[in-house]
Amino acid sequence: MDISLHNNLKTKQNLELKNNLGGVLNKMKYFAVDRKEGIYTILENTQTHKLYEVKSSQLPPFLKDGDIVNVDLTAEYKGFHGDASRMFMIGNVTPRARELVQTCQDALNAAISICAPGVPLSEIGKTIEAVVKPHGFSISRDFVGHGIGKVMHDEPQIYHFYDKRWDKVKMVPGLVFTIEPMINTGSAACKIDPDGWTARTVDGGLSAQWEHTLGITEDGVTIFTERMV
Repeated sequence: MDISLHNNLKTKQNLELKNNLGGVLNKMKYFAVDRKEGIYTILENTQTHKLYEVKSSQLPPFLKDGDIVNVDLTAEYKGFHGDASRMFMIGNVTPRARELVQTCQDALNAAISICAPGVPLSEIGKTIEAVVKPHGFSISRDFVGHGIGKVMHDEPQIYHFYDKRWDKVKMVPGLVFTIEPMINTGSAACKIDPDGWTARTVDGGLSAQWEHTLGITEDGVTIFTERMV
């Protein structure tokens, strides 16, 4: 990764959205923290939402050889929201960390592949579990995917583990939601920092996440955020 992944992504994505598509990076406020840039960088055992200040003239001080880092990007286009994230591996990453990152991406892709009209929402979690469990990784139960559209977070909640309560809730054309599995090398549990925002694994284990926004069509599924990640 070159200097200032955070700022480079912000600049390139915002210019493309403004100049080519007429959209902007999303601005939101949650937990009294102003998400000014529409981008999060998430490092190693930090599960979600850690905010870092990065200057374009220097290598981000929080990155070192062997790190894995997640970049979460949101955008708004003509009143509709998109949400996506992906992992980056910095330098010489350990085999287990590399396996974690790849397994998480595989789980997301497998879950997307089963989405279609009439499929129960519970199949998403069941599919992710089938990919993740053979590797000995845990799946976070504290964070879920979500409906999305004219608001960023909407119903339904999308569980990344099997929950029989969703067996009777079927996907229908026009349903738009995110799938964003978060998997860990150790415990699935997290703890929240005093800032009320940053979530970390309780045991310091590594965490990885990939995310897409997708929509159910009459004959399958469309991924709306392929260009974002």
